[in-house]
Amino acid sequence: MPRDRGQALPELACTLRAIHRILVEQRQDQRLDLGRQLGQVRPRRHRIEVQVRTDQLSGAEQQRVAVARALLTDPALLLADEPTGNLDSRSSAEIATLLTQAAGEWGRAILMVTHDPRIAAHAHRIVFMRDGHIVEDTEVADSDEARDAIEKVGLL
Repeated sequence: MPRDRGQALPELACTLRAIHRILVEQRQDQRLDLGRQLGQVRPRRHRIEVQVRTDQLSGAEQQRVAVARALLTDPALLLADEPTGNLDSRSSAEIATLLTQAAGEWGRAILMVTHDPRIAAHAHRIVFMRDGHIVEDTEVADSDEARDAIEKVGLL
C-alpha cells in the first residue's frame, strides 16, 4: 500500500538529520584523532584548542600544523609544494608519514612536489620532470620500487 506523502516527508527529513549528525560526529572524531596524533591539541566542547602559540613551535611542528590545517578542511586533493623543504631528515620522514597516512587511511589524494628522493619514495606514483618536461611517469607498489625508479632516472 503506497504511503501518504504527508508521512514520508517528515520521516525523510528526520532520517536526513540523523545522517547529518552522524557525519558531523565522524568528522569531529577524525579531527580529534588527527589532533591527538600531532600532540598539540586538546578537545573542547565544539572546537579544537591549540595548547601552544605558533612562535613556540619548531619548524617541523609548524609544518605538521600546516598539514593538519589543510587536512581538517577534508579535501579530496591535498596540494603539497615542498612540504619537507626546510626540515631535517627525521622531521621530513614524520611529515611524509603523516601525508602517507592521510592518503591511505583517510582516502585523500596528495599531489606533492619535492626534490627529496627519500620523500618521493613514499608515493604510489612518481612523475619525474626535467626542464619542465616529463621524463618518466612510474607507478610503484612500495618504497623499494620507488627507490628503484628514482635510481633509474639517476636521482639516487
